[in-house]
Amino acid sequence: MKESDTKKFIISEVKKIENHFIAKNYDEVTQRSIKILKKYPKIPLLYNFLGAAYRQKNNGILAEKAFRQGLDVDPKNVKILSNLAALYRLSENYTLSEEFFKKAIQNGPDDTTVLCNYANLLRDINKFDEAIDLYLRALSINKRLPIVLLNLSGTYQNIGKFDLSIKYTKELLKMFPKMTIADKLLSNLVEYQNDDSHQKKMLKKIDSNDIEDDDKIPLYFALAKSYEDQKNYGEAYKFIEKANSAQKIYLKYKIESEIKEFDRIKNIFKDVDLDYVTDDQNGKNLIFIVGLPRSGTTLTHQIIGAHNDTYGAGELSLLSRFLQNKLHNDKFIENFFSNNKIKFETTKKIARGYIGQLQKYYNSEKIIIDKSPLNFRWIGFIKILFPKSKVILCTRNVKDNLLSIYKNVFDGGAIPWSYNLDDLAKFNYLYNDLIDFWQKKIPKFIYTSSYEMLVKDQENQSKKLVDFCGLDWDPSCLSYHKENNAIKTVSIAQARKPIYNTSIDSNEKFPKLAEFFNSL
Repeated sequence: MKESDTKKFIISEVKKIENHFIAKNYDEVTQRSIKILKKYPKIPLLYNFLGAAYRQKNNGILAEKAFRQGLDVDPKNVKILSNLAALYRLSENYTLSEEFFKKAIQNGPDDTTVLCNYANLLRDINKFDEAIDLYLRALSINKRLPIVLLNLSGTYQNIGKFDLSIKYTKELLKMFPKMTIADKLLSNLVEYQNDDSHQKKMLKKIDSNDIEDDDKIPLYFALAKSYEDQKNYGEAYKFIEKANSAQKIYLKYKIESEIKEFDRIKNIFKDVDLDYVTDDQNGKNLIFIVGLPRSGTTLTHQIIGAHNDTYGAGELSLLSRFLQNKLHNDKFIENFFSNNKIKFETTKKIARGYIGQLQKYYNSEKIIIDKSPLNFRWIGFIKILFPKSKVILCTRNVKDNLLSIYKNVFDGGAIPWSYNLDDLAKFNYLYNDLIDFWQKKIPKFIYTSSYEMLVKDQENQSKKLVDFCGLDWDPSCLSYHKENNAIKTVSIAQARKPIYNTSIDSNEKFPKLAEFFNSL
């Protein structure tokens, strides 16, 4: 084949592969790419498609291999560098991710996609000022970048700069009015009692044929919040129901997966003695705040995080990612136990590795606070790995707690059991059953903090929390809302305010839920 014919053939095949990738035919992408690369191994673009397809198929090992092979051919390829960095970010290997993002920017300084993705990584590891600089740099190149505007607004919201968050969200909605996730973002910051202008705009969008059904979901949640602000609880509940029933992720979800996981956890630990004394110092610099979502975990995090000796890292997924995918792997569990006896030498090594990874990204000079509510599942593992850590269990009136879960939306479908009242009730039962299991096995390891008591008696309850953590009292803990700790949860706006009691008995405002709540 002539060189010109070969070039035409390769261009044609690459285009076909690109079309398959766009159509999400990832098996076709991998098969065709491998076939062509065997004959023509010097085509970086194909390695990029191959790696991206493997990533979509959740095969990180082959994705990394493909991207690395592409860099062997073209070490300065910006797309491959960026995709490899994104792959490492996904697996929470933040050190390698940052290394490859820096290389990508060095070779493509004006690539706005790279700038935005690197900024997202910096946001993950709480380097908010650096992230903002990169978002602004991307916007200086092209101001019409919806994802950049959205992430910039969200970052300003994380650090409590609400005026700037509102400014960029409104700019985003002006340029891209169909981007309804921005409406939801704005609703977190706007009080609707005296100004319903944004509410009227959202109602107009709901009736518009230009808005896709999936894009109406953020509007439903935002409108529910707006009507609740106005104390129109009937309309608020109407939109809460619409928002949850429209969630397609729920259609694929089965609560049985949670039942299986919780049973597995209890079976692993049922014959293991966890209530032991040890001189192992692992975890002395860790505080875990757990409980159901919306149970006061963010408030507790902000109070303790205001202490001069602590660093509030927010919701970290490292522990959950480390354990969840391996929970049903018998060989992995054998690292912890032998005939129901703990393998302390092995577990100490695992713990030191985890702590070392944590300290790469967060403040290693202070006690690190991990506020991941669903870590309540891993309390047994936490006791073994980090025996000197502190575990604070946040509790709240169950009716208020479940209402608050049901009326909020969580990133990435993180808690699909929240979209259906029956599943919500079942998960609450599983949660209480597992907490009861832990409290019987290690009663002294877990400190229970009541949201209602904390709200009613802030100073004394805060002092008890700080004392449990082994810290001297710091008056800053009472003025937590004035601190600059970052917040990445749906509680962003509330946690920037002094303690208030209006959320206590909030379930009574929604009589349509009375029958459900009374059944609990």
